[in-house]
Formats: sequence, C-alpha cells, structure tokens
Amino acid sequence: MVNFNAYSGRPCLVVINHYKLSTKVRKLFFNEFNGLIESINGFFHYRESLVDGSISIVTKHLLSIGGKASQFYTQVIDLEIEEVELKRSIRKSFKSLINWGFRELNFVIKTSKDINFEDIQLFRELHYIESGKRTRHLFF
Repeated sequence: MVNFNAYSGRPCLVVINHYKLSTKVRKLFFNEFNGLIESINGFFHYRESLVDGSISIVTKHLLSIGGKASQFYTQVIDLEIEEVELKRSIRKSFKSLINWGFRELNFVIKTSKDINFEDIQLFRELHYIESGKRTRHLFF
C-alpha cells in the first residue's frame, strides 16, 4: 500500500473553485491528477470539506473512478465566543461530562508564547501511551 501524502505525512489538499475553471483547465487538471494517482499504484487519501454542503468536482471524480468514501466528523469551535455562550450551545447530555472534566482534571493552556520543548515531549509521550506507537520524529 502506498500513501499519497503531502507536508510531512499529512494528506494532500486540493481546493478548486470549479465554477471558474474552463473545460480545458479542468481536463488538464484531471489528466495530471489521474497521472499522480496511477503513479502511486496504491492508496490515495483525500478529505472533502463539504463546502456549502456539497461534494466537490474532485470528490465526484474520485468516486467515478472507483474511489470509496468513508465518514469522518469534525467540529469547529469559535473560541472568540464568550464561555457562557459556548456552554449554552452544548447539548444537555454533554454538560455533565464537561462539568466532570472541570472538576476532576487540571487544565494547562499553552500558546505559542509560552510552550517549550518539554511540553511537546510530554504531549508526544501522552500520544505514545494512548496509541502505542510513535508517529513523528523530532530532529532538533
């Protein structure tokens, strides 16, 4: 199995505003795209963002050539919103879990201004404990 990834193992990202593409440019893009997929002779990972609730022409193309879809859900939280408003928007069944976390766990929030190498090492160790494997090497 071969993975077609970009940027240190992260999946490749393609963003296309297909309404602005001419037929010639679209054909050129998909010819190149198909060549890349064929050249890896294996697994291609592509994540669709469902902009405006619709799949893109890239996803339609991948499905048309035999691609398989799997679901993956994410949630984006706007941290600029006041904490009171955020709590109000949370489903009742999750509130007790969040309250338990505030009561039983000690939170430390790090930003780019105060994080250090030891913090990163601790996070990597937590990942190893939970996943059982190391996925990235640090070279510094």
